[in-house]
Amino acid sequence: GVTSQGAKVEDYLTSIGKTKNQITLEMLPEAIKRVKVSLLIREISTIEKIEVTEAEVEKNIADMKKQYAGEKNIEARVNSPEYKKYITNVLSSRKMVDKLKEWNITK
Repeated sequence: GVTSQGAKVEDYLTSIGKTKNQITLEMLPEAIKRVKVSLLIREISTIEKIEVTEAEVEKNIADMKKQYAGEKNIEARVNSPEYKKYITNVLSSRKMVDKLKEWNITK
């Protein structure tokens, strides 16, 4: 992002001639759409009993640890409960997308 490149958010906003409020209002419709889609996917997953197993989560975490072996800051993040929850959500969403594709493929 802008701050990771050494710039300040305020400087960026000035350069594009917008305020924080203007940017927020511009982003709001897309953010609302993403939240609605996420909630819909979660509800369909519940109804269809699409679940992620502990083994699937642990395999993904093990793969990440292997991929980033030796990078202590990444290893610490991968071991966190927050990351485990994040991976569970990602895997659940992938399964749901696969299910939606399955439903929409005509044979």
